[in-house]
Amino acid sequence: MNFIDSNLISNKYVINIYFIINIIMCILVYIFSTKKSNKLTQESLKNQTEYITQSNSDNEDPKLLSLNNEISIKNQLYNKLKGISESDSIKYCEKVLFLIAKEYNIVSGLFYLKNPSDNIFRTISSYAFPFIEQPIEFTEGDGMSGQVAKNKKPIVLGNLNNQYFSTFSGLGTGLPKHLAILPILNHQNECVGIIELAAFKQFEPDFEQISEEISKAFIEYLSIQNV
Repeated sequence: MNFIDSNLISNKYVINIYFIINIIMCILVYIFSTKKSNKLTQESLKNQTEYITQSNSDNEDPKLLSLNNEISIKNQLYNKLKGISESDSIKYCEKVLFLIAKEYNIVSGLFYLKNPSDNIFRTISSYAFPFIEQPIEFTEGDGMSGQVAKNKKPIVLGNLNNQYFSTFSGLGTGLPKHLAILPILNHQNECVGIIELAAFKQFEPDFEQISEEISKAFIEYLSIQNV
């Protein structure tokens, strides 16, 4: 009787151990399967996200991307111009020219302001101006800069000869072959200033559009200074 009881207890003990081992194995298998499933799910989500991102990028209109980039660049220039701190208007205009030169690889520049008493545009500041002589003065309609002041629209010219610079621009001769003339317009759409810029390299097709940002920043500056 004792022998039988001993065997029963032994068998029961073995069964319990076997049962416990099975439970542990099931738990381990479940944990492993869950981790693997989660990993596969994460990889799947990552792949789907990358696919959607790539699809959206491929489907974006190149013109829209170009427009957004252009707006961003213009906003950056406007913010930099607004960030110029200078109470002296002459020094302010010098800093404007310096900033534009730095941003767009300009080698020389002139900043004209219109005198309301006689309507003559005179140079108020310059950047890397290579001549001792005073730049030419003009009124609306006189020369290329005068035409820009009259029409209130910027122009960008390229591959110009020295004679052209001497005749139409205050920047003189022997300078780079690319010229941009930008009007500065106030809130009444009146031309109150002209900026002439010279460069060795050809200007970007949309370069003339920076005239709007310069005008906004400059007119805001004048209003703050009560000029």
